[in-house]
Amino acid sequence: MRTEHLEYLLDLKETSSLTKTAEKYFTSHQVINNAIKSLEKELDIIILDRTSKGITFTDAGMLVLAYAKKAVAEKNTLLDQLSPYCQSDKAVLKGTLNVYTISRFSNKYFLRLYASYCHQNPHTAINLKTVSATTFFSLLPIDELFTFITTAHSGTLSSELFRERLQKYNLVYEVIVQSYLGLCIAQKSPYLPLAKEFQSSGQKSSLPFVVHNYSLAEHEVLFSDIFTNFFIADNFESQKQLIKSGEYIGMCTPQEFRQIFYTKDNSLLFIPNASLQRSSFYYIAIYQQGMQTNPILHDFLETLKKAYK
Repeated sequence: MRTEHLEYLLDLKETSSLTKTAEKYFTSHQVINNAIKSLEKELDIIILDRTSKGITFTDAGMLVLAYAKKAVAEKNTLLDQLSPYCQSDKAVLKGTLNVYTISRFSNKYFLRLYASYCHQNPHTAINLKTVSATTFFSLLPIDELFTFITTAHSGTLSSELFRERLQKYNLVYEVIVQSYLGLCIAQKSPYLPLAKEFQSSGQKSSLPFVVHNYSLAEHEVLFSDIFTNFFIADNFESQKQLIKSGEYIGMCTPQEFRQIFYTKDNSLLFIPNASLQRSSFYYIAIYQQGMQTNPILHDFLETLKKAYK
């Protein structure tokens, strides 16, 4: 029985939300859910009742919760007692990091992670600014410590233009998470049967698609040569409303669907699509060569990797 799983339970009692607890611990909804299921399997009980209205603790869950309070308290007491014997002090992060992001990251999930990180690291200044890919590259070279959080496809990362940009400014990139794109559609959409059968076979498709800009190349659209009805929304909320209307089919990652598009009434569906999955989709961080070991940059990126796991 892992104490971090017990800590998740204690926080769930306060938040009654897997998502809110995940945000506090810089991890995903799925990681928290799997941790609780692991406890349930180990103890052969049901800890949480999961309904469309939220989560509640079962009677057995309340007993585990009482144990968790004692176990976590004893762990904290032990750590306090051991502190004089620790061989090294945990480093306090100090300094400034300029974080540039494309507008795809101007969503509640990312901004909550950002705010929580800043709160937990009061001695660091994490300056956040939204820019397009074109604008970011026009700002180079940048003297301060920085990173550019953006998205790209496997084809973009292997392109000659991308490699030339990195070499010109002595940049490297690091993958935060590798995923794939699928289809997001309303249950009431008349296009639902066609969306389930959609394959990007190279033939022209008249299906109406809406996306939020997701490419490192600002106006590059995946398989754009086969789409005849393609709308690029300014933000996720606009995209979501168009999808909910039933008049458009969206594209997003499974993580984005859970964090942004998921509805408790299941009015929106996520449909994995084999043809779209052939092109890997990445969240990446771009920064100056040699900065990989900078403690602030390293800690911030590791936090993002854990959050989007």
